[in-house]
Amino acid sequence: MNRPPSPQSRTLVSLAILLLSLPSLSHAKGQAEYTHGEFGKILAEAAHQAHYKKTVKLTARTGGGELEIVDHIESLESGSWRVWVSVYDYERGSTQSIYIKTLPVLVRNQGNRFEATFLTPAIPAFLFERALLNKYWREASEEYAKKRKDVRVEYGREGDQVSILTAYSYAGGVSSNDIRDRLEDMLVASSWVGRMAFAATRLESMELQKELHKAAPGHLSQDELPLVLAVGYSDFLEENPDAAEGYWVFSVDGRSLRIVNHGDRVDFVYACGFADDVSFMARAAIQLLMQEWAAKNPPKDATVAEALWSPRDNDMLWVRATYTLDGKNMKGETLRKAYAEFRDKYSAKVDEEVDKVLEKVLE
Repeated sequence: MNRPPSPQSRTLVSLAILLLSLPSLSHAKGQAEYTHGEFGKILAEAAHQAHYKKTVKLTARTGGGELEIVDHIESLESGSWRVWVSVYDYERGSTQSIYIKTLPVLVRNQGNRFEATFLTPAIPAFLFERALLNKYWREASEEYAKKRKDVRVEYGREGDQVSILTAYSYAGGVSSNDIRDRLEDMLVASSWVGRMAFAATRLESMELQKELHKAAPGHLSQDELPLVLAVGYSDFLEENPDAAEGYWVFSVDGRSLRIVNHGDRVDFVYACGFADDVSFMARAAIQLLMQEWAAKNPPKDATVAEALWSPRDNDMLWVRATYTLDGKNMKGETLRKAYAEFRDKYSAKVDEEVDKVLEKVLE
């Protein structure tokens, strides 16, 4: 049975075609300028021979085979190319499953030199400085900057990405092999330093999580709280002016829950909606009975537990447990356990109690 070629096979074929279609080069030394056609062939050669130090095996889920550094090349306006390089990392908690992104390197031949610009994967702003101090990031970035004394390498910042500018002059005369080898270095380094941006972000996120669990924070940001709670609720984040550091809305086993982060305190909330035909008197009775229950049955480590109507929805009853971050007694690990207890057990008890109260009031 005929099978379609893999992405890696298509890449190798396209590079081979590019190599064959460009004019042949002389490798003689002493050439101070290269035409765009000559440079295009050199770039294709560099892309063809660029490989990782160690073979990166792909799983069946990612297509199988080996991961190539260069995915494909786009020819832009005269003298410019966009080279798409593979940037990968292992999924958290796995040494087998990987995810891959292809990112562009913009390469320009200026006749008497080449310049290349690459932007790494984005690093979350709250982890940016930590990531750049990470051992693996430093080693990768420093190794490239020191690799060849005749290549100028400059690192910068563009938003939440690290920019890498590479420049190589042909002054004094250089061979096509000299250019090819430096282009190869640049492509390999772009892929590898980009990978270390992924890895440093993952590792520093794990390290910060450990630090926050051990500490007794007096304030938690919108980015830090999910690390403390060990949850990934980014898809459930909503705008709420009453929550300075994040407001999350989601459901667990049919129960509607909220996390409200004020920075210096965190609310875990069970929310229950009521139909319009429930009278004012009935609502008042429901809220009073649930307030009495919450006051008598606060979850462990909560500063206070109470029943109230949602600040933004009069048809929504909240049973809210508040946890104060005083910088002394409430450790991050304690808050994590308190959240798991509220989500899985306490909110289920509240749900049962609400059913009992509704049956009593509305019968």
